[in-house]
Amino acid sequence: MKVIVTTGPSYEPIDEVRRLTNFSTGELGVLLATNLVQRGFDVICLKGSSATCPRNPEGAEVRTFTTNDDLFGQLIELGKRESIGAVFHVAALCDYKVKQVEDSTGARCDAAKIESRSGALTIVLEPARKVIQEMRRLFPTALIVGW
Repeated sequence: MKVIVTTGPSYEPIDEVRRLTNFSTGELGVLLATNLVQRGFDVICLKGSSATCPRNPEGAEVRTFTTNDDLFGQLIELGKRESIGAVFHVAALCDYKVKQVEDSTGARCDAAKIESRSGALTIVLEPARKVIQEMRRLFPTALIVGW
């Protein structure tokens, strides 16, 4: 049976060099994926690029993701081309993403790298995609476990 394990954090960009993220080592998902491989499952591990756990699950196919939307896009593709029996959604995904950044005058900051001399900034957040809410639609016959 082919299974997916998501692990580690996502991030949401503020600009091209700054980001919002949750802290997650990714270790729980790596251990789970390793255990599943050892029990004979064909595992695809989607690991957040910012995960601090240096190990990858031996014997699993490992792919990295960045944002919630990046993870969601990869799950869509896997759902279209693979027969997935189970999904273990362990990843610590962002609850919010940046809608816009404004300087102290209320002007929008759209530079690739917002200058640190810009003074105080206001970051307007909006809810990020809730990937777990989409899982049943993407994998209608799979066992889905998330926490």
